[in-house]
Amino acid sequence: MKRLALSLLAVLLCFGAGPVWAADEPQPELVLEDVQVAAYERLTTAEMSYKFGVADTLAPENTVLLAISVAISPKWTDQIEKANVDDKNIKVITDGGKEILMVGYMERYGQFRMSTNNFYAYRPSDWKEKPKKFYYNAVFGVPAGTKSVEFKLGAASAKIQMPDKVSPPPDSSQTVKVEVLSAKMVPDVKSTERVGELVPKPVVSFVNNSGGILELHLKITPTNGNGNDPDHFFWYTPWFGVVTDNGAFSSTFGEVFMERMNNSVSHNLNRSQGGSFSSGEAKLYFAVGKDAKNFKLIYMDAVVAEGAI
Repeated sequence: MKRLALSLLAVLLCFGAGPVWAADEPQPELVLEDVQVAAYERLTTAEMSYKFGVADTLAPENTVLLAISVAISPKWTDQIEKANVDDKNIKVITDGGKEILMVGYMERYGQFRMSTNNFYAYRPSDWKEKPKKFYYNAVFGVPAGTKSVEFKLGAASAKIQMPDKVSPPPDSSQTVKVEVLSAKMVPDVKSTERVGELVPKPVVSFVNNSGGILELHLKITPTNGNGNDPDHFFWYTPWFGVVTDNGAFSSTFGEVFMERMNNSVSHNLNRSQGGSFSSGEAKLYFAVGKDAKNFKLIYMDAVVAEGAI
């Protein structure tokens, strides 16, 4: 298992705005393939659920949330090496002629994010020998009763029939199997800190003065990939939380990574050539009430395990 402590810069690159493009830069023709659609009555947003244990749900009245996922094959040339479509030029046009911009997209880990997102791609170095597809998805609020829409990504377009039925919201618990290898209260958690050129590095202890610290040793096995890569699974330390006996929610305050407490560690797991995913282990820490006896483990917005302390 490869683990990487994300810096603020890495977070901005992963979740923030994309690169800046020249307005007059030539663009390749984009061919839309493998168009997949799903309709939802409501979607839980990622921004709230795993941070605070509160579900923030988008469920507009008389509106269907249409999720569109598409593979894109740019027609690169020797002169064109970048592709970019501004989110303002990504829309659906209903059979009634109404133009609708996106209300969000499915983040790479499968959760809905209420935000816009440009499409951009770089020409691979081996683009002539190994054509590569790029992926994009967007969610649109379409009036109930709409029969069909035209999806437009810049100059490229695809006709789409609305699904006959709405789907249940994505369930985070269906993407991963979590086993609790051990659960125990610990008096403190040691962390080696860096303070300038101080040698030796000081060791500090994390202590919950108003309660206890729950240590969960977890084994995590993906059941399928997330985002647009079926062979890759990504999870992030703050996506876990616990609910204890008294109903109190606590998100993880981190794990010890490279001898240092860190609450922004990313984990990457890949599918093997045999077709199954590798598993990974991690010890996560939660500040809970000192008398906590039982817990439910929350991943994103779903209960994935429970047990006694």
